Amino acid sequence: MIAKRIFLVVLGLFTASIGALFTWVMAQSYLNAQATRAWTETPAVIKVAEIESRQIGEHVPKDYAPKVEFSYKFSGQSYLSNRLTPRGQKWAKERKKAEVALLDFTTGDQVSCWVNPDEPKTAILKHDTKAAGYSIWFPLLFVIGGLGVAVGAFRKQKA
Repeated sequence: MIAKRIFLVVLGLFTASIGALFTWVMAQSYLNAQATRAWTETPAVIKVAEIESRQIGEHVPKDYAPKVEFSYKFSGQSYLSNRLTPRGQKWAKERKKAEVALLDFTTGDQVSCWVNPDEPKTAILKHDTKAAGYSIWFPLLFVIGGLGVAVGAFRKQKA
Protein backbone atom coordinates (compact mmCIF):
# COMPACT_ATOMS: atom_id res chain seq x y z
CA MET A 1 0.00 0.00 0.00
CA ILE A 2 2.76 2.46 0.90
CA ALA A 3 4.71 1.52 -2.26
CA LYS A 4 1.66 2.38 -4.37
CA ARG A 5 1.37 5.80 -2.73
CA ILE A 6 5.08 6.53 -3.16
CA PHE A 7 4.86 5.51 -6.82
CA LEU A 8 1.87 7.80 -7.40
CA VAL A 9 3.55 10.74 -5.63
CA VAL A 10 6.72 10.31 -7.68
CA LEU A 11 4.74 9.90 -10.91
CA GLY A 12 2.59 12.94 -10.13
CA LEU A 13 5.54 15.15 -9.20
CA PHE A 14 7.47 14.04 -12.30
CA THR A 15 4.48 14.84 -14.53
CA ALA A 16 3.99 18.21 -12.83
CA SER A 17 7.72 19.00 -13.20
CA ILE A 18 7.72 18.25 -16.93
CA GLY A 19 4.59 20.39 -17.33
CA ALA A 20 6.21 23.22 -15.36
CA LEU A 21 9.32 23.06 -17.54
CA PHE A 22 7.30 23.31 -20.75
CA THR A 23 5.16 26.07 -19.25
CA TRP A 24 8.32 28.04 -18.43
CA VAL A 25 9.76 27.53 -21.95
CA MET A 26 6.49 28.65 -23.57
CA ALA A 27 6.22 31.64 -21.24
CA GLN A 28 9.77 32.73 -22.16
CA SER A 29 8.96 32.41 -25.86
CA TYR A 30 5.84 34.54 -25.43
CA LEU A 31 7.61 37.18 -23.33
CA ASN A 32 10.47 37.45 -25.84
CA ALA A 33 7.99 37.86 -28.70
CA GLN A 34 6.03 40.44 -26.72
CA ALA A 35 9.15 42.42 -25.81
CA THR A 36 10.03 43.25 -29.43
CA ARG A 37 6.60 44.80 -29.91
CA ALA A 38 7.64 47.55 -27.47
CA TRP A 39 10.72 48.38 -29.54
CA THR A 40 10.80 51.60 -31.57
CA GLU A 41 9.46 51.35 -35.10
CA THR A 42 11.88 53.04 -37.49
CA PRO A 43 12.11 53.44 -41.29
CA ALA A 44 14.72 51.23 -42.96
CA VAL A 45 16.08 50.52 -46.42
CA ILE A 46 16.76 46.98 -47.63
CA LYS A 47 20.37 46.80 -48.85
CA VAL A 48 20.51 43.05 -49.58
CA ALA A 49 17.68 40.55 -50.08
CA GLU A 50 18.84 37.23 -51.49
CA ILE A 51 18.98 33.51 -50.87
CA GLU A 52 22.06 32.21 -49.10
CA SER A 53 23.17 28.58 -49.46
CA ARG A 54 25.60 26.33 -47.63
CA GLN A 55 26.71 22.74 -47.96
CA ILE A 56 28.12 21.12 -44.86
CA GLY A 57 29.58 18.07 -46.58
CA GLU A 58 30.17 16.70 -50.06
CA HIS A 59 27.33 14.17 -49.79
CA VAL A 60 24.96 16.41 -47.87
CA PRO A 61 22.28 18.40 -49.71
CA LYS A 62 22.48 22.20 -49.65
CA ASP A 63 20.68 24.28 -47.02
CA TYR A 64 19.07 27.62 -47.86
CA ALA A 65 18.26 30.71 -45.81
CA PRO A 66 17.08 34.23 -46.54
CA LYS A 67 19.87 36.80 -46.35
CA VAL A 68 18.65 40.29 -45.53
CA GLU A 69 20.65 43.38 -44.65
CA PHE A 70 19.03 46.73 -43.97
CA SER A 71 20.13 50.18 -42.85
CA TYR A 72 18.31 52.47 -40.45
CA LYS A 73 18.87 55.56 -38.36
CA PHE A 74 18.26 55.70 -34.64
CA SER A 75 19.00 58.71 -32.42
CA GLY A 76 20.90 60.36 -35.26
CA GLN A 77 23.24 57.41 -35.85
CA SER A 78 23.23 55.04 -38.83
CA TYR A 79 23.14 51.30 -38.29
CA LEU A 80 23.15 48.13 -40.38
CA SER A 81 21.39 44.92 -39.32
CA ASN A 82 20.94 41.48 -40.81
CA ARG A 83 18.26 40.07 -38.51
CA LEU A 84 14.98 39.17 -40.12
CA THR A 85 13.53 38.01 -36.76
CA PRO A 86 14.83 38.08 -33.18
CA ARG A 87 16.07 34.50 -33.52
CA GLY A 88 17.79 35.09 -36.85
CA GLN A 89 17.30 33.33 -40.15
CA LYS A 90 16.31 29.67 -40.34
CA TRP A 91 18.10 27.26 -42.62
CA ALA A 92 15.96 24.85 -44.66
CA LYS A 93 16.56 22.01 -47.12
CA GLU A 94 14.04 23.46 -49.57
CA ARG A 95 14.97 26.68 -51.38
CA LYS A 96 11.26 27.55 -51.58
CA LYS A 97 11.05 28.09 -47.80
CA ALA A 98 13.83 30.67 -47.95
CA GLU A 99 12.16 32.33 -50.94
CA VAL A 100 8.87 32.61 -49.03
CA ALA A 101 10.64 34.40 -46.18
CA LEU A 102 11.89 37.01 -48.67
CA LEU A 103 8.56 37.68 -50.39
CA ASP A 104 8.07 40.97 -48.53
CA PHE A 105 11.62 42.25 -49.08
CA THR A 106 13.43 43.42 -52.22
CA THR A 107 16.72 45.30 -52.45
CA GLY A 108 16.02 49.04 -52.26
CA ASP A 109 12.63 48.72 -50.54
CA GLN A 110 11.64 51.24 -47.87
CA VAL A 111 10.31 49.21 -44.91
CA SER A 112 9.78 49.50 -41.18
CA CYS A 113 12.08 47.85 -38.70
CA TRP A 114 11.91 47.62 -34.93
CA VAL A 115 14.92 48.82 -32.96
CA ASN A 116 15.78 47.83 -29.42
CA PRO A 117 16.05 51.24 -27.69
CA ASP A 118 18.40 49.80 -25.05
CA GLU A 119 20.72 48.37 -27.73
CA PRO A 120 20.25 50.28 -31.01
CA LYS A 121 22.56 47.90 -32.91
CA THR A 122 19.79 45.30 -32.58
CA ALA A 123 16.92 45.65 -35.05
CA ILE A 124 14.49 43.24 -36.72
CA LEU A 125 12.12 43.28 -39.68
CA LYS A 126 9.56 40.76 -38.36
CA HIS A 127 8.28 39.91 -34.90
CA ASP A 128 8.19 36.34 -33.58
CA THR A 129 4.78 34.79 -33.07
CA LYS A 130 3.07 35.02 -29.68
CA ALA A 131 1.35 31.65 -30.20
CA ALA A 132 3.17 30.06 -27.26
CA GLY A 133 1.34 32.39 -24.89
CA TYR A 134 -2.02 31.35 -26.27
CA SER A 135 -1.15 27.65 -25.94
CA ILE A 136 0.37 27.79 -22.46
CA TRP A 137 -2.75 26.24 -20.96
CA PHE A 138 -1.79 22.83 -22.37
CA PRO A 139 1.37 22.17 -20.30
CA LEU A 140 -0.42 23.72 -17.32
CA LEU A 141 -2.85 20.78 -17.53
CA PHE A 142 0.11 18.47 -16.83
CA VAL A 143 1.11 20.59 -13.83
CA ILE A 144 -2.41 20.49 -12.39
CA GLY A 145 -2.92 16.82 -13.25
CA GLY A 146 0.44 15.77 -11.84
CA LEU A 147 -0.14 17.64 -8.61
CA GLY A 148 -3.61 16.11 -8.44
CA VAL A 149 -2.15 12.60 -8.70
CA ALA A 150 0.48 13.36 -6.04
CA VAL A 151 -2.04 14.88 -3.61
CA GLY A 152 -4.59 12.17 -4.37
CA ALA A 153 -2.11 9.49 -3.33
CA PHE A 154 -2.43 10.71 0.29
CA ARG A 155 -6.23 10.64 0.41
CA LYS A 156 -7.72 7.95 2.57
CA GLN A 157 -9.01 5.04 0.58
CA LYS A 158 -12.25 3.37 1.55
CA ALA A 159 -11.93 -0.22 2.76
